[in-house]
Amino acid sequence: MAKRVQSQKLKTLRHQPVKSLLLPEEKKAYYDLQGEDWKTIEQEVFKLQVRIYHASCNGDFPTLRKLQKLLLNNSRSAKMLAIYKLNKVRSLVKNSKINQYDLSCLKAHISYEIVEHLRLTDHNSKPVRGKWIPKPEFTIKCPLNIPSIYNQVLQTLVKFALEPEWEGRFNPNIYGFRPNKSCHDTIKAIFNFVQERSTYVLKAEITGFDSIHRLKLLEKINTFPSLKRQINAWLQTGIFQDNPFSEKVLDKPMDNSWDNAISPLLANIALHGLENSIEDYFNTQKSSSEKMIRYGDELVVFHHDSTLLEGCIDIIEKWLQEIGLKLNKDKTKIIHTLNIHEENSPGFDFIGFHIRQFPIGKHKRRKDKNGNLLTFETIITPSKDEIKKHYRKIAQAIESKKADTQENLLKDLNPKIEKWCQHYRYVMSQKSFSRLDYLVDWKIWRWCKRRHHNKNNKWLKNKYYQWVTNEKKEKASVFGTNEGLKLVKHTQTKRSRYFPSQADKSPYG
Repeated sequence: MAKRVQSQKLKTLRHQPVKSLLLPEEKKAYYDLQGEDWKTIEQEVFKLQVRIYHASCNGDFPTLRKLQKLLLNNSRSAKMLAIYKLNKVRSLVKNSKINQYDLSCLKAHISYEIVEHLRLTDHNSKPVRGKWIPKPEFTIKCPLNIPSIYNQVLQTLVKFALEPEWEGRFNPNIYGFRPNKSCHDTIKAIFNFVQERSTYVLKAEITGFDSIHRLKLLEKINTFPSLKRQINAWLQTGIFQDNPFSEKVLDKPMDNSWDNAISPLLANIALHGLENSIEDYFNTQKSSSEKMIRYGDELVVFHHDSTLLEGCIDIIEKWLQEIGLKLNKDKTKIIHTLNIHEENSPGFDFIGFHIRQFPIGKHKRRKDKNGNLLTFETIITPSKDEIKKHYRKIAQAIESKKADTQENLLKDLNPKIEKWCQHYRYVMSQKSFSRLDYLVDWKIWRWCKRRHHNKNNKWLKNKYYQWVTNEKKEKASVFGTNEGLKLVKHTQTKRSRYFPSQADKSPYG
């Protein structure tokens, strides 16, 4: 009878908004998010994750399952940290068009209800909200199911338990949606491989995550029964209805997709083993000079023989077909980093960057590790699509502020420019920055002319521009206010060197 009453309470909590409760003062302090020592809580959870990681590396599965159950069922710190992570991510995307409310309302009474009743017992999980979201550069809208607050917290908690286990199994050449495996690490790995060789590249994109084989994915996860049933319930609700890797580099946080926190991890688990099949294929061809790098649903395979890469496409398609996925044929092609290949221009775009090699003269040549002179150099720049997308956002922001004040316009533009420039400061971006500065200045000047169409240029300069001294100790006019708020230039961001994390190292190791 008690279990039946408790299950009814759980259903009410998971599928309905939580009502306010009157808690004693000591419980309010115990479950208040504002008064927690989050550094200590993160350390406690991290210690458990380190033990899970080492148990996975050593193949000690009884200890592994025991520690995962301890983290999921008995660790208050893990449950509170899951609420904190969800609250933090939602605050970063509170202006999203998908969901207009944030979780700053997670006070003591809601935290108490979630922590006290958070269990792997809901095997009939259903999304409580469906939303149709517009896809970038398309006129169609795609469906997205948003789980309840309870299920989002539970997915984050399950991710705490599964992630260290699979970090001990993933290939080091797999990047994206993994701790300490950012897009800059990916680009640095590509640069280190191609900087001393010109090679062919197979670029492909994986699609069809909405039709992934559920039973084969559960068989690959191979966890204890209660967690397997919970993941099965989530898969049946459609957490793969949209591409789990669709949130790219700059739009949202990379390490925690806020709508379904566990879907990128499950997608990486589903694709685990693809790199081994590619390596086996090249070994059968008695060729071992290949390299495969995957970031989310995009992958590149490097090899000096284009015919072997054509055969590699069939191997990838057969492997993906077994788990219900497929390749996007429109975005699957073979190119060369230096020369034209089958009417494809040299170089390729990958996760917002353009990688290409250019021939150089004899006076600029350098030697490789073996002492041979290189007749080319590798240049990485922002891709044209990302530059156009960034300028389009800036232009739309200026157009939307036609009747607004100069101060509000600057407060809207500066964060966008700074964020984009900080992302591309590690590559050759100065030409792109200069071009964008010219376009933005022209757009802002048209904004000034529209507001005062009957005033001359000198009057507009005096009203909207300030004289400043640049780095060359030259006076220049900058769009800004008298209070000192000025427009941030793209070229103000200087290029810096990126120091990647070691590919074979894990944060849990």
